[in-house]
Amino acid sequence: MVWDRPQRTGTCCGCHHVKLEPHCTHLVRWGGGMRLMYIHDDSDSLADAFAIQLSDGKHKVSKTISVEVIPVNDEKPVLSKKGEIEVNIGEAQIISSAVLSAEDKDTLREQIYYLFERVPENGHLQLKGDRGHLMTEVLHAVDGTEKPEELLYVITSPPQYGQIEYVHYPGVPITSFSQMDVASHMVCYVHNSKAAAPRDMFK
Repeated sequence: MVWDRPQRTGTCCGCHHVKLEPHCTHLVRWGGGMRLMYIHDDSDSLADAFAIQLSDGKHKVSKTISVEVIPVNDEKPVLSKKGEIEVNIGEAQIISSAVLSAEDKDTLREQIYYLFERVPENGHLQLKGDRGHLMTEVLHAVDGTEKPEELLYVITSPPQYGQIEYVHYPGVPITSFSQMDVASHMVCYVHNSKAAAPRDMFK
């Protein structure tokens, strides 16, 4: 058996650990119950490949083996800004990304969510032209079937100052969504009114 090593992220080995040099062709034989193993190198690359050529001394068959690396969310998000604002009495202050921003080494920025553990006591928070995701912490239903995709919410009274929509279809209001949509962070509330409203609601 002749093979080319994985291109980026891993090492292949049989019973004995075989180090393969990049861009080289190697002749390797194994049998008697030996198994081939792919060992990932713990890098952030999510794809790899290696080529195998079978030969009986006369005939040859080539095949490229693709490797899909499943990412592991093992990094904690961190606040990358100081998270502190100053506001005059009776005035409002926009909390921009210059004040409040987070990052996670193995999570896309659009997949990082803020959850309010405590709300202000002497003021209130307001979304302006922005969106907030519907989370299972505030909207969660079960019926014992363990099929959240079949649990549907129907909006009978829409929000007054915004709309409910799917994250991937911005600007299109929806009238129903499933529990699976909520668990997958696919549904959000969008504030689209010019009116200053400290709160909104829908049924």
